[in-house]
Order: sequence, then C-alpha cells, then structure tokens
Amino acid sequence: PVIPDATFFRFTKYAGVEEKLVLSWKDFRKRFESDRRRLVELNELASNTIGNYQRTLDEFELFLTERGITMLQNIDESVVEDFKPWRLKRIVTRRSDGKSALELDLVHLHCVFAYAVKKHFIDNNPVPTTKKPWAEGGGAQPYSADELRSLIDHAGDYLFIVLWLRWTGFRRSDAVIVRWDEVHWDRKEIEHVCVKNSRRVTIPIS
Repeated sequence: PVIPDATFFRFTKYAGVEEKLVLSWKDFRKRFESDRRRLVELNELASNTIGNYQRTLDEFELFLTERGITMLQNIDESVVEDFKPWRLKRIVTRRSDGKSALELDLVHLHCVFAYAVKKHFIDNNPVPTTKKPWAEGGGAQPYSADELRSLIDHAGDYLFIVLWLRWTGFRRSDAVIVRWDEVHWDRKEIEHVCVKNSRRVTIPIS
C-alpha cells in the first residue's frame, strides 16, 4: 500500500510474478454459476443440476457467513472439516442420519472448487474427492446369458424402458427428460447427459 498500484504491478511484472486474481467467495460463486448456466446453454449440463448446486452453495455460504469467512483463498480443508458437522446437524431427521445428503453436498463442493483450481483462483482443492477406491469384483457386474433371457421374457413390451433405466442408473428423472434431439437414427445411438452426475451415456439402438 506504500506505492501506487500501477507501480507495484510494473515491479511484479518485471520480476516475473504473474498477477493472481483474489476473489471474495460471493464474486467467485457468481462466476461459477455463470459458467454452469453456459454449460446448460451448450447442452452439456442438465438445467436442474444448477438447482442442486445452488442448494448446496446456499448452505455453504450461510456457514461461511456465520464464521466470518469472506475470501475464497481463506477456505481450506480445516474450514471444510468444520462445515461437515455443522451441515449434518441441519439435515438429520428421524428418518435419515443425513450422511448421504452430506456426501452429495461434498461432491458438489468438490466440483465447485475444482473449477476454482482450473481457473487458477486457488492452488488446491480444499474438498477431497469422495470417490471410493476401485475393488476387484466390486460394483455392478454384467448380466449373465440366463439373466438377459429372463430380463427379455419379463420385460415384454417394456424392454426398451427397462434398458433405458438401466443405462442411466435407474433414475426416473433421466427416463422422462430424454429428447428427440438426443436420438441419432443415422448411427443408431442415443446420447444422453445424466441428471445426477452429468455423465454422458451412449445407448445403442437395437
């Protein structure tokens, strides 16, 4: 603050120090949400995904306000660790322990801060990835020949919708929003971006 800003930046440029944008949390959030809306316009993100992000960001912003944290660069792993029990208390009900909802919030926040790292607003993502390590023989296994025959026999006229639900993770939201512009008759494929995780799936048309 002793010297004019223009002089300071001339010194830093001469010394080879790149100027780094220091953002408040609220300014960063505006940039992130603007980027998500752009992805929706490009048909790379489902519109209701923005609503899911906003609910998480509203809660996280309320937490930051209570803690007096205003700058993006002041959010580190210790802040995220404090957020977890704070958030859990707000979502625990008699029917749920709130863990799955908290995990979803952390997935959202990881993506939010991954954007901040990508844009060089911060150096490190304060929210660790929530992906579980892959285990041999774990996860969904391919259907056997007998299981496929049984599926076809039982599905009958509903075979397509059964296969569609299976390819998109059995989420009804994906089954009801498929559009004709996602169906490519020329190459006999349906390309769809899943609502929950924004994963693009390619489904062959028999």
